[in-house]
Amino acid sequence: MLTFDKTPKNYGSKITHFNEIKLIFLNCFSNEFLSHLKIIYIFVTCVLKVYNHENK
Repeated sequence: MLTFDKTPKNYGSKITHFNEIKLIFLNCFSNEFLSHLKIIYIFVTCVLKVYNHENK
């Protein structure tokens, strides 16, 4: 949990710090995670196609 002080100065610094973390997280997350998601998605669709074909 993030706790914000009432002073605007402190609030601003915490916001920018959070934005930096968010940017880093998004950069790592989008590249690595999306590539894994694509692989998983392709794998699942192939398995489902084979499974449906077997059941017909």
